[in-house]
Amino acid sequence: MAARKWYSPALIFAVVVISAGAAFTIPSILGWHIWGPVGRRSTPAVAKPVVQKRVVTAQPAPAQPTVNSGEVSSAAPKVAVKTSAKAARKWAPSERQRLRDAVYLAGKDNRLSDAISALEAWDAKHPRDPEVIRELARLLARSPRTDDAFVRYRELLAIAPLTSTREEYAAALLALQQYDSAAANYRILIAADSTSTSAHLGLARALAWSNKSRAPWSIRQRSSPARSRRWAARTLPT
Repeated sequence: MAARKWYSPALIFAVVVISAGAAFTIPSILGWHIWGPVGRRSTPAVAKPVVQKRVVTAQPAPAQPTVNSGEVSSAAPKVAVKTSAKAARKWAPSERQRLRDAVYLAGKDNRLSDAISALEAWDAKHPRDPEVIRELARLLARSPRTDDAFVRYRELLAIAPLTSTREEYAAALLALQQYDSAAANYRILIAADSTSTSAHLGLARALAWSNKSRAPWSIRQRSSPARSRRWAARTLPT
């Protein structure tokens, strides 16, 4: 019985000592607080990363050139010039091409007088044009105005004394029964080129048709028209 008497106070004393020790020990180790909120635990503060903000400096916009009224007025015609240049690139026939087309269409429709009028109008504005004068002489030789054709041929020979022009002139004289003038021109062609078969043949025809007695291969040698024809037959290619 005596043991039970001292056991109860000893137990009470041990509980008091343990409680007192816990009251002072637990707060020191950041555990439970007896006098504070239940279950509160302090957590260490985590340092937030420092983010450096990029400072963007605004770039100044390039200054626009100032244009005064005088510069604006001078720049406006340049745009107009470019526009007109583009518009001018569209193809259009030249005056000479239009003349050629008119002469061609007139000849196709057998309107000889219209073709001659167009060429004469061009010749009045652009004198001494060999191409136009030659075509005009050809058309005049086909018309009743044969004398004007001869004048045009002589004018063309004065501008450009080409062999082809004289051959055409001599052939026109021969076709229009101007035998003496044709023979004279064929002699000029033979003097320039004694091997020209067409010139010898033309001279033979001119002499034969005009009842002359000069041979085609030599101005100084006399022969009959029959012999001239035989010479032409031997010389011309078969």
